[in-house]
Amino acid sequence: MNAHVFRLPRGLGGLGLAAALLAVACHRSQGDPAAENAEQTFAAVCAKCHGADGKGGVPAAEGANPPRNFCDASFQASRSDEDLKQVIRKGKGGMPAFGNLFSDAELLALVHKLRCFKPASKGH
Repeated sequence: MNAHVFRLPRGLGGLGLAAALLAVACHRSQGDPAAENAEQTFAAVCAKCHGADGKGGVPAAEGANPPRNFCDASFQASRSDEDLKQVIRKGKGGMPAFGNLFSDAELLALVHKLRCFKPASKGH
């Protein structure tokens, strides 16, 4: 059998693997203290502006941009994990800076939580 028959176009194999790993990882929060802590932190701190569903909310002030919608596929695709960590640490626009309130491990868990919001499909 020809090995090239089952080969995905360059880059698609890794993309599929990354999506599969993310899907599995998003469902393993039970029993994982870092993930459970990120869930609690998001609910207590982040959800006030971004909503419990991660879809954002109303602007903090008239004329300001609304909080980010973590379910927006283009937002998710255009930010690296490092970008998200830096915004949490330093703030941006209406997003307050949390400085060193979170350890590197806590930041990573929070970013992972943000990545677990299911991007909305087009047309919905």
